[in-house]
Amino acid sequence: MDSEQLKSFAEDVAKQLNEKSGDPVRQIALIAEHLGTDFVKENLDETLKIEAAGGMMTQEGERRRTPGGVFFYLVKGKMEPNVRQIIFPNFGQQAKGGVVEWKDRGEYVEKALADKGELRRVSITVVGRPSKVVIEENSVFAVFDYVHPNAPYPRGVPQPPEKPDTYVVYMSMKHWEQVADAVKNPKDELIVDGTISWDDEHNCLAVFSTRITTRLLEKRQRRQDRAKQETQKPKKTDKPTRKPEDSRVSSVASSLDLPEDTAAEIRKLEQAATTLRERIAAKTAKGQKASMEEKLLRNNERQIAKLKESAR
Repeated sequence: MDSEQLKSFAEDVAKQLNEKSGDPVRQIALIAEHLGTDFVKENLDETLKIEAAGGMMTQEGERRRTPGGVFFYLVKGKMEPNVRQIIFPNFGQQAKGGVVEWKDRGEYVEKALADKGELRRVSITVVGRPSKVVIEENSVFAVFDYVHPNAPYPRGVPQPPEKPDTYVVYMSMKHWEQVADAVKNPKDELIVDGTISWDDEHNCLAVFSTRITTRLLEKRQRRQDRAKQETQKPKKTDKPTRKPEDSRVSSVASSLDLPEDTAAEIRKLEQAATTLRERIAAKTAKGQKASMEEKLLRNNERQIAKLKESAR
């Protein structure tokens, strides 16, 4: 098998093992490359039989292994050490420190509760497809369930419970009307930003929305923003055109009886002022703030005024 065929084979095996991340696919492909596809198939069949018979517990006996965990446990035990080191370089290394599992969190949470900190800001983003939407005058309600994926978390972070969390999302009619047609598309998803609180009465999480959109609406908006930026870019010319002199840039040396060095300094400052005014105008046209340029311009004009005053 070439590399693409090995990858396709590994992806098919990983799918049967309910493994969705990239590492298991890569490891299965390496096993097939070094030990053959028949070796992989034999251990896959054995894994599926073990699962059908009730599964396999971890060595500590605390939980049942995942199908992928069973498969890799079997193949690791049947490999020669030199091959195992290539595919699983960390095999046999002692983990650096333990992890407090979710079921054991109690006493540590109690210690932390003894001296609470204070959050300055809480925000949440939920993404998904609504089922039933309840509308009452200006208020819109939708309920979602979320099951945490069996994904790897940083060492020290426990795996979340498998029980789904229920979220009630509270939206305004004004916001809902902007996405109501879009979410009718089965390929689109609702995106809600807001803050969150626990609802004791209904035993669920409440999301108070501040912004609502959908994936496809966001994608369309990004395209429009890029197109707008392209149209606002200055067109390139073959030859650089000379900037017309600002009417406010005068021939200071001829209008005032100044030493040449003072006149030159004023001309330099007035040219800088012209550039700053152009930048301010360009930013204002784009709807952007030009606070720094305006501050520099005021300072520039004060310096010009002082130089002119000293010449009188």
